[in-house]
This record gives sequence, structure tokens and C-alpha cells, in this order.
Amino acid sequence: MSLSNNQLWLIRHGERADETEEYKEWQSTSAIDRLFDPPLTKNGKLQACLRGQLLRQHLEEIGWTNDWSHIIYVSPCERTLQTAFEIAKQLLSDQLTTITLQVRPGLSECATAVQDRGIEKSNHGELYLKQVSQETIHFRFLQKKEVLQQLCLDSKDSTSISWQFCYDDQYIHENFQQSVENILKDNTSHKFVLCITHREGIRLLDYRLGRTRIPYCGLAKYLYSPIKNTHDVESNAQAEQHQSFQFLID
Repeated sequence: MSLSNNQLWLIRHGERADETEEYKEWQSTSAIDRLFDPPLTKNGKLQACLRGQLLRQHLEEIGWTNDWSHIIYVSPCERTLQTAFEIAKQLLSDQLTTITLQVRPGLSECATAVQDRGIEKSNHGELYLKQVSQETIHFRFLQKKEVLQQLCLDSKDSTSISWQFCYDDQYIHENFQQSVENILKDNTSHKFVLCITHREGIRLLDYRLGRTRIPYCGLAKYLYSPIKNTHDVESNAQAEQHQSFQFLID
């Protein structure tokens, strides 16, 4: 399949704790260096489960269950990691027995908290927000060992879902669009790629979605048609013609 026929499927994370009644409980129990990164609520996990069920049904209906890499690409924020894990559990079946969750820092670059500061890597290979001058707190993402401990299956199914952490410098410095384009380039033989990200990323790829409300666990599909030259674009009509990503309506 040519790259121009690749589809990019983006799913927003589920309901986040800091925008609900669960905020105070989360704030009181969270480490201070984790307060920028809210988890899913109980309802958010249910939303992710439902999205996984609907996605599995959709793939079976269109016959695409085995037409993707069985890798879910995911932002390193806790709410996206949790969403990806819940979706992956629902996708497992007799036809799809293993799924890899690949963490890509660039998929979080679009999120406001990350975009304001940027991401850096510690000497131990863990992700942090860049510190502001004279700031004493070094805000950190979940460490790899925390992800593996918190988001794992029962022992009998422990090999069905695996994690990969792409924290090399080439991934750390990607912005959102670079990240999804590089992911697509790695999947030219597949019909689509699946990423768990943030509402800002879904809006970013098509200016027509700039003010659209993106629901929790909402799925947006794009057709990727890479372009060689975007210079001299003078109008919205021309911009629409020159966009690399075209929002698809089923």
C-alpha cells in the first residue's frame, strides 16, 4: 500500500480526573511532581473500554482486524497510557492475540501542559517536563517501572500486551505532526495506524476542526497524503488542497 493511502486513526483519552468531582481526591493523594498529569476517572476507564469494544466490532465489520501492525502508539501522559491499555484489552481476540503499546513522546507535545514547557529526558532515561527558571519541582511522567506495574494483565495473559518506550533523542524532539508522520512512514504496508493522544492533536491536523469539541475517547480518522511544497498558500481553499491530512467522515 502506498503511503498516500495510509489512514491515521486518532483517539482522545477518556475523562480526566482534574475536570471532575474526583479532582480533590486525586490532588490530595498525588505526588507533587505528578500534579500536571491527571489519571482517568472511573468513568474514563469505562469510556476507554467501550471505545475498545466499538473499535473491535468496527474492525471485524470492515475486515481490517489484521490489516494493521497491532501496535497502539500512545502519548506518555497517564490518562493516555490508561486509555490505550483499556482499549488494548478489548481488542484482544482469537484473531488478535498480541498487542504492543508503544509510547511516543511526540504524541503528547500537542497537550497544553507539555507544549508550554517541552519534554526532556533524565540520565536514567525517564521523561520530565522541562523546568522553568528557578523552579524547584521537576515534574515527571510515570516512570517505566510504574507503567509496567500499574498497567499489566493477570499473569496468565501477561504476554498478550507488551510495552515499548521510545525515549531516544530522535523521539524526544519530535513535535506532534512529526511524530504521526514518522509513525505513518513506519507503517506503509498497513491500512491504518492507531494513536492515543489529546484533543489538541486531533484539531491540529485539519484547520476545520480548530474549534470542534472533541469528546472523550472520540475517534477521528485522517487520510494521509504527503505533500512536497506547502509554500505560497494564500487562502483557506488553497490550504485545504495542500494539507497533508484530510479528515474523513465515514
